[in-house]
Amino acid sequence: MATYSSMISSIWLEPIIMLQKWWRSWTVGGEESTVTLCDLRSGSNTHQLRGHAAATVDTCRWSPAHHYLLATGGRDKRILFWDVRYAKSQLASLVRSQSRPDGAHRAPVAGLRFLADGRHLVSVGRDGACAVWDLLTGRPRQLTVPPLRLAAANSAGLGCQLAVTTHGRRQLAFLPCGDQVVTCDLGSGEPVQRLDGHLRPVTACQYDRREGRLITSAADGQVLVWTAQRAAPPAEDGVREGEERTNGNNADHLMRDEWSDDD
Repeated sequence: MATYSSMISSIWLEPIIMLQKWWRSWTVGGEESTVTLCDLRSGSNTHQLRGHAAATVDTCRWSPAHHYLLATGGRDKRILFWDVRYAKSQLASLVRSQSRPDGAHRAPVAGLRFLADGRHLVSVGRDGACAVWDLLTGRPRQLTVPPLRLAAANSAGLGCQLAVTTHGRRQLAFLPCGDQVVTCDLGSGEPVQRLDGHLRPVTACQYDRREGRLITSAADGQVLVWTAQRAAPPAEDGVREGEERTNGNNADHLMRDEWSDDD
């Protein structure tokens, strides 16, 4: 496997279609301003993407709609897009205002996440500001959630792993905020609820669409599984007494204040 001389601050695994063949690649961002693509079959580097200023790349995500399209965010406050099929692969960058083309955020970019349609991108700055970008127009829409307390980004200089899910016309984001997780309706831009359960700051969120559950980790060393409570069979192994595990798709219940954590 590949080794790197500098700290790795972000890694993302994704299957890529290239030359009509499937191969698996990981993407690495670190203390340097370059992004490296590696072929997992051989362990060798395949691409080095240079475009960020002399600053760390803290987050990177592949588009779910176009497997050759990569988005990266760095401490230069910029969000860049890359088409890895070409040698000169940088496509575009996002700016929060045409009158202020110095970056996508006023602070370093801490987290990125595509929505399932591939047209929208959620970004979080290290100052806690959160935006949803329409990639066809390049315009951002600021969410009205209070500035997030980004533990990982502020204390250790690392990225912020947020989660998103889409069900019908409803789009939700799960955002680390101190020792809580803020659930935000991306359609209205309004916060829906806060999930309490961790004892120390939350570092990462991941939504499991198949099981309809949210998985979070925190600086307290715990990994919690959150499920929407409703009528369900008797509790199974791994579920606290008095809590319920739900079956099927829980996305209909994400807007309700019915979440519990299974640890």
